[in-house]
Amino acid sequence: GPFRRHCGNDNDNDNERIPQPWTNEGGRVFVRVERTFPHISTPTEALEGWMEHHWNRGGGLPIGVVIQPTDTTQKDNVAIRSTRMLYPLFMEEELYSSKLADVTSVSYTVTSAGPTLGDMVPQSHEGDVLFESTGTGKGIHMTWDVSFDTTRLTSFYQAVTEFTIGVAATTVTDALALPRLLTLRGTIPSPTTKLLSPQSVRAEWLAFIWGKGGGLPLPPAVPTGEFLDLSVCLAGVKESVFRFPPFMTETIISTSTLGGDSDSQGDAQGAGAAEDSVDLVFKIEDPGWLSFPFAVHTHLSKVQFSKPKVTSTSTSTSTSTSTPPHRVHSIADQKADQN
Repeated sequence: GPFRRHCGNDNDNDNERIPQPWTNEGGRVFVRVERTFPHISTPTEALEGWMEHHWNRGGGLPIGVVIQPTDTTQKDNVAIRSTRMLYPLFMEEELYSSKLADVTSVSYTVTSAGPTLGDMVPQSHEGDVLFESTGTGKGIHMTWDVSFDTTRLTSFYQAVTEFTIGVAATTVTDALALPRLLTLRGTIPSPTTKLLSPQSVRAEWLAFIWGKGGGLPLPPAVPTGEFLDLSVCLAGVKESVFRFPPFMTETIISTSTLGGDSDSQGDAQGAGAAEDSVDLVFKIEDPGWLSFPFAVHTHLSKVQFSKPKVTSTSTSTSTSTSTPPHRVHSIADQKADQN
């Protein structure tokens, strides 16, 4: 039943079971998955992360989630919190929790299995997720139990459930982890003895990388949104681009200048610009499975162009990317030093 406290071990192991031969018989499916969130301090924070990254967004699985309007109602000692529909399964689930203010667990059940999961016995599904402090006092431990009855193919549904709940648990873990940070640096040599400006290199980056795809073997990106200011780029560059594949939209959310003079409206080529450093920040608007293989939860990228510390006729560039495991977060930081 809901809100059972589970005595799991300290290891983040999924339920250990002896592999059974595949049969057509029905029976009870039971899966237990355990994970630890080392950077989360309270069960409430962990629960909020589970709600956001799994319940509301699908937990990294190739499914669509539609949260349906639900009137919060009370029955016995629980409160219905949310109802969702999963596509293309057309499965409906209902999530509920204790009426207590300090909620450390939630339960959910399948209210309609949909046409594709007719082997599930109605009203037999139980899902319980418990969050509690670890024995060491650092981080939060999650125990996630799922069980239901089937009329046949129990071993098949056991394997599928172990896989899907395992992926979802790992997705939540990675979404709550500290982002990775990858930094790449490089130098762009000047074709002449004339010193390149940070602004001119940024303008060329926007024209070639942003607008034309940077030479990747992909169809041309479709520009959308408003045109960027001519003080930032060459004429005709828009703030957003739609790339297919991988079917994702990227949007520039800010540009800035550090040191020297401000970006000049009439000097998009940057021949006389005096900036010490300029940058731009962009993000993926719709991360997830639709942007496969870039299945990230959150993405942010910064590209920075800087003058050299020692005068030279070349340009140095660097790129850094931050991503936790399982490609759930992605934060990129690209820098270019002007030499």
